[in-house]
Amino acid sequence: MTSIEQSALKQLHFDAVAVHDDGQMLHSIHADRPDLVLLDAALPGGGAMQACRKLREDPATAGIPIIIVTESYSRTQRIEALETGADDCVTKPLDIDMLMAHIKALARRALQALTPGKRLRAGPIDMDLDRWTVTVSGVAIELTKKEFRLLQVLLEAKGRALTRDFLLQKAWSHATIHGLDTRTVDVHIGRLRRKLGSAGHYIITVRNVGFRFDILPEWVTGYAGG
Repeated sequence: MTSIEQSALKQLHFDAVAVHDDGQMLHSIHADRPDLVLLDAALPGGGAMQACRKLREDPATAGIPIIIVTESYSRTQRIEALETGADDCVTKPLDIDMLMAHIKALARRALQALTPGKRLRAGPIDMDLDRWTVTVSGVAIELTKKEFRLLQVLLEAKGRALTRDFLLQKAWSHATIHGLDTRTVDVHIGRLRRKLGSAGHYIITVRNVGFRFDILPEWVTGYAGG
């Protein structure tokens, strides 16, 4: 962890724990369950992308906010960071004020995701969690309980890739999950896509991982500048 990262976390009143390779990091995260993970793309061992993927594949750590620090010249690296499941990425050379702004923004999004009695909006989709209703471009659609929960979890992840195991645990009760396999998730995602109509293509299949909901916000398309 760089001095800038340590300083930013200290100013935001985080207790920082520095690790030096992916194995040590994964052990520390499972032991301490941190509020935030900052990963350097050059992390020794399997690398930050593989470490991020492992965190997302484990239901115990899948919800931890992750920021990956990438090289400024690598557009591919920034895209891979988000595809792998990072919530955000910042580029080197690090600017402390910018890093702090990214951390605070991510903290606000995490807090909003925990706020009960809210609406979720993404593109043409509007979910009222209190009334258990969904509209697409103002038109109401009927979803089963599991389809509704799958869509809710995908929207709350704000573009982060979610594994099939994670979605299975979130959308199905513990009493019914025994004996189910992850293909059940694919079947329900297929039905959800069809019911959403043209908005169904926002549910992206992430190869070897699972699914994410992505409406390509402006800050993603801005990568074209490299």
